[in-house]
Amino acid sequence: MRLVPELKSWTNMECLPHSVIPRVAVKEVPRPNAASASKERPQEQEEDVVDSFRLRDFWKAYEEWSAYGAGVPIMLPNGDSVVQYYFPSLSAMQIFTYKKFAGPRPDLKSSKRSGEGSSSTESENVTVNSDGSKSSLDPPSNNSNNAYARHEGPERVKEYHGELYCQYNEILNPYSRAPLSVKIKELAQKYPCLTTFRSTDLTPHSWVAVAWYPIIQIPVMRNRKELSASFLTYHMLSWSPQGLVKVIPEDNQRIESIVPPRRESKVLTNGECKYEIGIPPFAMSTYKMNGVFWVNPKTLDREMMVSYQRAAWFWLREHNFSHHDYNFFVSHGI
Repeated sequence: MRLVPELKSWTNMECLPHSVIPRVAVKEVPRPNAASASKERPQEQEEDVVDSFRLRDFWKAYEEWSAYGAGVPIMLPNGDSVVQYYFPSLSAMQIFTYKKFAGPRPDLKSSKRSGEGSSSTESENVTVNSDGSKSSLDPPSNNSNNAYARHEGPERVKEYHGELYCQYNEILNPYSRAPLSVKIKELAQKYPCLTTFRSTDLTPHSWVAVAWYPIIQIPVMRNRKELSASFLTYHMLSWSPQGLVKVIPEDNQRIESIVPPRRESKVLTNGECKYEIGIPPFAMSTYKMNGVFWVNPKTLDREMMVSYQRAAWFWLREHNFSHHDYNFFVSHGI
């Protein structure tokens, strides 16, 4: 079996994030608050537009993967290759908007840390599971390596990040979870704007984390423990990289390669010019990805892994979000 041509010269670690990039159609719209900004900078008025996409298109990009898995080309030590398929599930999400929207709203004061309340509005420290049951989350350890060592209260989240429309934090066993597309449809019954929002309705602090767990490889390989590895990808849902740049240090090499997303193709529909962009992960976390199979010492695999991991750490710390899957991955080793 041959590798995907454009990935054949890449390492196994490099293939992971590039194989699960959702693609969405975008169109140019006025930048939020562009009217007031143009008064101050009239010479830039014509250029004060941004790419905008619908959240429903973002979720739609995961429909086929949710049904069949996402194929990632993997090179084996003997030179053969397989395509490992990963099952995507919704791991965590926060949607911040510029203004309040009608409908159920999460109560930030219902938990000690953002993320513990998930979709619950009751005043107790819980996370809502996919099956509707509730489980308490243990408080994080108090050390400098913990992503949540700094706590600044829910008021700070609202002031700097926007109006929290909804958030989600999955804690079910990976193989007991609904596919990502199914879970989004379920959540949209309570939060309908999850499918109607445009990226320009959201602040730069809106994000989603997708958990990828292995299901099968083609051809089937037996007794390859390396193929049991899992990973998380974090994606921005807003038009602006502003939130990312402010949170993650400038020396982090991931910034240059992912911000802003590049237009990758142009489609003409009814005379209207539309573009598609890929929305690559700005951060990742891995589980059971050790040894030269995943981290080739002759490449920059280790640096890339650490860079992605640090990006996740900084992002979650800034949002004071106790991400269950991330905490599990880190506590059990990268």
